Amino acid sequence: MPDLLRRLNEIQAMANAGKLSEAESACRAVIALAPAMPEATAVLGFILGRLHRFDEARVHLEAAIASRGDVPHWHLELAQSYRRALRLDDALVHVRTAVELGRQDARFHVGLARVHVDRGEFAQARGALLDALTEAPDDVEAHLALAHLLLAEGEYPAGWEEYEWRFRAPRFQTAMPRFTRPLWNGMRLTGQRILVAADQGYGDAFQFCRYLPLVARRCAGVVVLCRAAQIPLFSRIEGVDACVFSINDANPHAAWRWMGSLPRLFGTNLSNIPDGRAYLSPD
Repeated sequence: MPDLLRRLNEIQAMANAGKLSEAESACRAVIALAPAMPEATAVLGFILGRLHRFDEARVHLEAAIASRGDVPHWHLELAQSYRRALRLDDALVHVRTAVELGRQDARFHVGLARVHVDRGEFAQARGALLDALTEAPDDVEAHLALAHLLLAEGEYPAGWEEYEWRFRAPRFQTAMPRFTRPLWNGMRLTGQRILVAADQGYGDAFQFCRYLPLVARRCAGVVVLCRAAQIPLFSRIEGVDACVFSINDANPHAAWRWMGSLPRLFGTNLSNIPDGRAYLSPD
């Protein structure tokens, strides 16, 4: 059994590294040796969930929990799988169990908050996120979940503040280009240009690029760092001097700012969203 548990840890690490097909085969080999081992069944459920085979994942996670019900992260995984199937009552039962078993782990409170959001129970979601931050004040996922909740409810000033926590997520830090100029604080830069970098997905960039004309009014021009496919569209926005795919092509600029941080910088609330006219236009 200790050897199999060590092997499962290796398989879990393999799955976390994105080698999901290889991890599935290895886990099934362990199950063939020890079919009654709930740890192996749970790991297979985790892997199948990452492969988006949610019905299969639920079967294995349910079996693992039926054999051993005191492992909180198994309940969290099962709750997430139930969310995918829109079985929100079942998801709530299991994520609450995860919280009861692992109350000091912020992950479980965040998972509870997400189920409450799915159910439209925003007040309960806030409470769960505050519980998460009580246990782990610097938990990035808890802060970002709170940001999304506040923004969804229209509490923009607080939501934008929490949204800045995205920069502390490991997945964000590994993708960050190396900026050589200072972070722009909104000050006027007469005769100088500002670099604005698109930091989220396409949809977020299409929302937040509405601020580029506002940036341009405080400087001599805007350079946009974005995906190559966005360049033809963003280059037509008022005040944009140039669009580049690589920061090495950004040319001289006095300061820089993430595009997703512009709503906070300009003090956006529900009454002053820039929406006076179209800001995107095709050729």
